[in-house]
Amino acid sequence: MNEIIYHSIGVIHAPFKEPHSAPMQVIKARDIDGYIEMFSDFLEGLKDLEGFSHIIILFHMHEVKDFSLLVKPELDNEFRGVFSTRSPRRPNPIGLTIAELVKIEGPVIHIKGVDVIDGTPLLDIKPYIPESDSISNAKIGWLEGKWNIIRMNLRKIGYLFFWSFFLYFLRKSVLLRVMRLTFPIKAHFLKIEIGKEVLRWISMLGIWQKM
Repeated sequence: MNEIIYHSIGVIHAPFKEPHSAPMQVIKARDIDGYIEMFSDFLEGLKDLEGFSHIIILFHMHEVKDFSLLVKPELDNEFRGVFSTRSPRRPNPIGLTIAELVKIEGPVIHIKGVDVIDGTPLLDIKPYIPESDSISNAKIGWLEGKWNIIRMNLRKIGYLFFWSFFLYFLRKSVLLRVMRLTFPIKAHFLKIEIGKEVLRWISMLGIWQKM
């Protein structure tokens, strides 16, 4: 095997300090802020980049110590070939992510949608171009149907938050206070029914927690 040597051109900074704390997929990190600190030798290469809304970031997963050709993905219970997954345990631990470019201030590139750990070495930056980087009719192999499950569970989470906030504000509302005074038994059962609904949504999230 021929040896190939790359040198980092900067460092990616993020809120995550340990590998297990970083999101496994960028879809779970869309609102996470971070920044890239470019090394001075490469600042000239940032010219004209700020005109793009998103960038492709290539980085070295420096915390990965070994690799496996068969891995069990986050969204599956079967072992898959590592090259058919996004597992970090790869022969060459090179990571790729797409982030929103917020602004550039000198050597600092502010980004949103960070799914790496703090101090990750940066290998390269490319502009994201929807016309060439997005393929609408692409097949997704063994992942077929998995994303539908994710969307379904995201909706469940939304319902859970809705009922949680509804319960909170209802408890604080004048209406409930009036019901306590006028119909104390009905008010009590109303809270019980809402609480049951919240617990039902929590139990339905079991499949999401296993992903």
